[in-house]
Amino acid sequence: MKQRRWIAWILAVVMAACLLAGCGLGSEASLLALDYASINRMLKEDGLEVTVSSDDTLNQAVAEAAQALDGAEREESESDAVKTQIARQTGTMPLICEAYDRAYWPNAPLGNPDRHEKTMVSFAQQLYEGGNGRSYTAALAGFTTKDGDRMLLLVMSKGR
Repeated sequence: MKQRRWIAWILAVVMAACLLAGCGLGSEASLLALDYASINRMLKEDGLEVTVSSDDTLNQAVAEAAQALDGAEREESESDAVKTQIARQTGTMPLICEAYDRAYWPNAPLGNPDRHEKTMVSFAQQLYEGGNGRSYTAALAGFTTKDGDRMLLLVMSKGR
């Protein structure tokens, strides 16, 4: 009986360690994923023949930019530096690069498009109406400011 308790206790400790190991920005950024099917469906419902897709290079650049912002003070002037960093890594200038505070953190029920997707649809509409083509790539990552505010970095770039 004591052996079972020890095994259960050891397994609980291992599980807790695994959970704690995934609590940094990396796991947060990996949990933040866009539903591209929902984005494209919403665009089509709005009568736009526009496509938004994922791009590994853009995803990595946005995740690295968010990691660089993690723990820093958030200032409006940083926006251009973040855009430049992402553009340098991807070889294409992000057309829209915005950070939003916790008010944009998702809280929609499962199966419903959350605010991330709705925001990207809005970005795509703006870009299309601005004459920037019909194909875009989008990426999303999270970071936490020095003050502990959770932020989202949303980026949309021209498709390749």
